[in-house]
Amino acid sequence: MIEIGRDKIVEEYKSLNTLKGVACITVILLHCSFPGFLGRFIGYFMRFPVPVFFMISGYFASNRSKQWYRDKAKYIFILILISELLMGTVILTDDWLTSGVISIAEWIMQFEFIHHPIRTIFLGTIFNGTLWYLYAVLWVWVIFSAWGYDNRKKAAYFLIPLLLTIEVYGRLFWQSVYDINEVIYIFRSFILQGIPFIMIGGILKEHEDKICGIKKASLKFMAIIIIGFLMAFTEYVIYKTYLDVYLSTIMISIGLMCLAVVKREMYLSKIIHHIGKDLSTIIYCIHLPVIYIIDRSPLQKWGGVYSTRYCCYCDNSYIRVF
Repeated sequence: MIEIGRDKIVEEYKSLNTLKGVACITVILLHCSFPGFLGRFIGYFMRFPVPVFFMISGYFASNRSKQWYRDKAKYIFILILISELLMGTVILTDDWLTSGVISIAEWIMQFEFIHHPIRTIFLGTIFNGTLWYLYAVLWVWVIFSAWGYDNRKKAAYFLIPLLLTIEVYGRLFWQSVYDINEVIYIFRSFILQGIPFIMIGGILKEHEDKICGIKKASLKFMAIIIIGFLMAFTEYVIYKTYLDVYLSTIMISIGLMCLAVVKREMYLSKIIHHIGKDLSTIIYCIHLPVIYIIDRSPLQKWGGVYSTRYCCYCDNSYIRVF
């Protein structure tokens, strides 16, 4: 990759755009909640998209100016406003069509953000549960805009293992004792996922030359990815519970990122590359409203795919995303 100045990028990685496209498509499949074996396979073994999104963001955000982070935070904030408004409009319209008469005040009062506004601003979403990722990125950029690169780099080697250990084993413990749905916002947040994975992306950028210089790098990273999927199967057998992030998720995500860094000209197809390069953000923002609309229409019965207001959060249970 060729860089001019501190915040300008001229050349792109086709492989990273392809990886974004694959992750984007996988996210849609995850939120469609397919029934049966296919649904379980996607839910348990295809959890890499969000860590990959975070790491790609961290890769391209490494060692930027503080103003760059501020500008990115403003852009993400606008995306959040538009996306929440879209989902809120879709839900309101559906409720109005279903009930015939609806009180806006009473309708708003049913949502969690009215009762926990601070938590929603920092750790949650208003109408669309999948948008927690954008909230997480927003707050990471806000933090990075005030946190110097050198100090951040030193802290990364301590924070990454600490936060990811809490993310994996803290959630495993909580799910074994308490209802995870009550504190899901803690584990899906800028603290336990956003910061560590974005920092990993920055570390990969910093050591890019060393990664590319590894002998038979492609084969080694492919082996890491395969081992990661085998680990995922083992974790499934042992724990039999759904987590956003397992140790296998971390291994698969880092393996995919490193492979993309090494094979920068690699892409699976023009369509997937185009999705990753030009459409991934808008698809991420609108895919759940689209799934919601399809689910409430006659089209739903044709595919046997369902989502409504729900996302598969843990095991086979479903909870409201708002």
